[in-house]
Amino acid sequence: MTQAVKRKTTLKSPRDVTIAVMGATGSGKTSFINMASRSDLRVGSGLRSCTMDIQVAEEFELDGCNVTIIDTPGFDDTTRTDTDILKLIAAFLSTSYEHGYVLSGVIYMHRISDLRMGGISTRNFSMFRKLCGDSTLKNVVICTTMWDRVSPEEGEAREHELANEDIFFKPVLDKHAQLVRHSPRTPESAQNIMRRLIRNQPWALQIQKELVDQRLDISQTAAGSELNKELLEQAERHREEMRELEIQMLAAIEEKDTETKAELEMERQRLRADVERVEGEATRMADEYSAQKRRLEEKLQEMEEQSRAEQARQEAEYQKRIEELRNESGGSSKASEEIAELRAELEKLRKQRRGGGCTIQ
Repeated sequence: MTQAVKRKTTLKSPRDVTIAVMGATGSGKTSFINMASRSDLRVGSGLRSCTMDIQVAEEFELDGCNVTIIDTPGFDDTTRTDTDILKLIAAFLSTSYEHGYVLSGVIYMHRISDLRMGGISTRNFSMFRKLCGDSTLKNVVICTTMWDRVSPEEGEAREHELANEDIFFKPVLDKHAQLVRHSPRTPESAQNIMRRLIRNQPWALQIQKELVDQRLDISQTAAGSELNKELLEQAERHREEMRELEIQMLAAIEEKDTETKAELEMERQRLRADVERVEGEATRMADEYSAQKRRLEEKLQEMEEQSRAEQARQEAEYQKRIEELRNESGGSSKASEEIAELRAELEKLRKQRRGGGCTIQ
C-alpha cells in the first residue's frame, strides 16, 4: 500500500474559516463573494468567463470569525477545457490541504432563472459532487441566484422541482446539504448565507483525500474518472462520425463528385484532429496536474518565506519599540499599557511563525 503524505499542520485559530464557492459560469459566484466580503474580485460580463484562475477574497470578519472565501472557475469556462479546470482546482485543493487548510464549507451557485437544468448545469453539478463526495455534504449550501429575473411563482416552481427531483438536487439535500435563496442580492443576504457555514467543523473534500491521503493519480479520482469517461465517449462519437463520413466519401468517389469528396475529406480531418486532442487531454491529465501542483507549491513556498520575513521584521520593530518605551517612559501607566499591547501583538506574531501559516492566494 502506498504511504499517505504527512500533511503539514498549521496553527490556525478556530476563528479562521475558509469557504469555497463553485458553480457554472455566470451563476453569480464572484458577485456573491464581493457582497459577502466587500472585496473587489473581477466579475465577468458576457460570455467570456472572468474567473480564469482561482481568486481569493480579502479576509474579513463575520460574527467573530476571520473568513476567507475562494472563488473557483466553472467547468463550462469559455477559455479553458474541463480538463484544465479540474487540474487547476485539484492542484489548489490538494496543495492547500497538504499545508493544513481545510474548508469549513462549500457554496454551489445555481441560477433559478434557468428554464431547466440543462447539460452544462448538470455536468457542472456532477463534477461538483465528485469533488466533494458524500461525507462533506453537510457542509454544503446550494445557493439559488437571479431571483429578480423570474416571477415569484416561476421561481418557487423551479425551486420545488430542484429540491424534489432525483435528477437535480434532491440526492444531496437528502444527505443534509442545504438549499437557500440569495434574494435580494444584498451584502446582508450573502453574509446570512455565510453564517450557515462559518461554525461548521472543517472537513476535507473527497478529491483532497484521494490525492493526498490515498495518493491516487488525478485520473483515478472520482472527478478525474468522470472526466476521462466523458472524454473517451466524446472521442468514440467522433470516430463514429468519421466512419459515416468515409461511407459518404466512397459514394462521392463512385459518383465522381469531387467537390463533395473534398468537403467530406476536410470534415474527416477536422474530426481526426478532435479525436487526437480529446485522447491527448486524457493522457496528459496526470503529467500536467503534477506540473501545475509543483508551480503552486513553489509559489506557496515563496509566499511562506515572504510571510516569515515580514513577521520577523514586525517582531523586531515591536521589540525595538518596547525597549524604547522602557528606557524613555519612566514607568508611566500610558507607556505600560502600550508595552502590554505590543507584547500581545508580538506573541500573536510568534504563534503565527511557529505554525508556519500563510494565506493561500
